[in-house]
Amino acid sequence: MPAMRRGWLTLAGAGLAIACLVLFSRQVAGLVSDGSIDLLGALPQLVPASCAFLVAYAAFASGWHALLLAGRVPASWRVSSGIFATTQFGKYLPGNVGHHLGRVALAASYGFPGATVVATMVVEAGLVVAWMAVLGLPLLEFWLGRLDLDVPALVTALAGAGILLGGASVVLHKQRRHPRIAALLEAVDPLLRPDRRSKGLLAVSAALILAGIVLSALSLSLLDPGGTLLSFDAFPITLGLFACAWLLGFVTPGAPAGIGIRELILTEGLTPLVGREQAVVIALTFRILSTGSDLLVLLAGLGMLSGARRRHPG
Repeated sequence: MPAMRRGWLTLAGAGLAIACLVLFSRQVAGLVSDGSIDLLGALPQLVPASCAFLVAYAAFASGWHALLLAGRVPASWRVSSGIFATTQFGKYLPGNVGHHLGRVALAASYGFPGATVVATMVVEAGLVVAWMAVLGLPLLEFWLGRLDLDVPALVTALAGAGILLGGASVVLHKQRRHPRIAALLEAVDPLLRPDRRSKGLLAVSAALILAGIVLSALSLSLLDPGGTLLSFDAFPITLGLFACAWLLGFVTPGAPAGIGIRELILTEGLTPLVGREQAVVIALTFRILSTGSDLLVLLAGLGMLSGARRRHPG
């Protein structure tokens, strides 16, 4: 894809993120000015929600470690998880790719083969997107029928995500003979058609990634002081809503950590369940929680890597 075209896509994604962030911020400001929003009331829920979110991080890191083992990378869990944790904060950089580039660069400094690392990250992203789609899309009809959501907006958003994913697939297919793309496909192939040992590790990775997604949605649900989102009927809806919000934030280029997009989707989706005011508080608190947890994970990752020997310093 030409650099100019990528630049325009990133700019458009950044514009969409800013627009969503402005809309969400206006809702927050309106509730603050009315005195009807109480962030302090959400503090008791932060501890259990943060614990669930941090355990989800461990599950995601372990899922990547399993993929590295499937790709015959002799990595210790401490080092691979340290690399994963240390680089995650890069998603807040403009472009929404800093954590990916950082992981490749940091892994290379520990002697991990670059092509295999990129291949594991491609498979990891594919598993995450697949799980998010499985969890989110089947619930769409239920939401539309029961929650009185904006049908055109949701359909347009999902169609846009499908177009982006389809377009990426077409571009990858057309560029498959490019030396870098060919090397990537060659590295991914053993992970997708592995032996019995690697098949088991691939299944373990998929299960750990699913656990991470469910725990992340649980973290979101725990922020509801009334406990509505933890009910048997509401939690599957919250899980699907989280999946859709994450997926749309992920596929939007130029949106650092999906900021603005995820908050607006969560607010609109949670409103029929807990009311507008509480939905805004939960979405805002979840952003604060996730950002704070990302910072804690960064510090933990640096601690895990301290003393670990690099093969290529710098």
